[in-house]
Amino acid sequence: MRRDRADRRQRERGFTLIETVVALLILALGLTAVMRLVSTGLDATRVADQLTIETLLARSELARFGVEQPIEPGEQAGELAGGYRWRRIVRPLAEMPGLVLLEVALTVWREGRDAGHSVTTLRLIPALAGGRAA
Repeated sequence: MRRDRADRRQRERGFTLIETVVALLILALGLTAVMRLVSTGLDATRVADQLTIETLLARSELARFGVEQPIEPGEQAGELAGGYRWRRIVRPLAEMPGLVLLEVALTVWREGRDAGHSVTTLRLIPALAGGRAA
């Protein structure tokens, strides 16, 4: 009977200090890993949002090119709303009788960033006299 009481007291004492510290350490490591995952996910979302905005702005600017502005080989740059900038490079790829095939590369980036997003397309336009692009 004494042994039963001693065993019961031993079981009822609870956790030791070392067990509690180890459990808290494991909990802290788990929470740190979860916070890193959340932070990485938020960073990836921010980058994806930025890429989506830059892509939409670049496609919009390409759609306006040739409608509001004449298509001419060369390099041009400008500003967009929201602190974005763009640079367009147009270069001839091939000339055919009466036509010129142009490569149009447009890059959009946010002010203060080194890199942006580029969109490239081809345009076929009529040639002027002498084979130059119209």
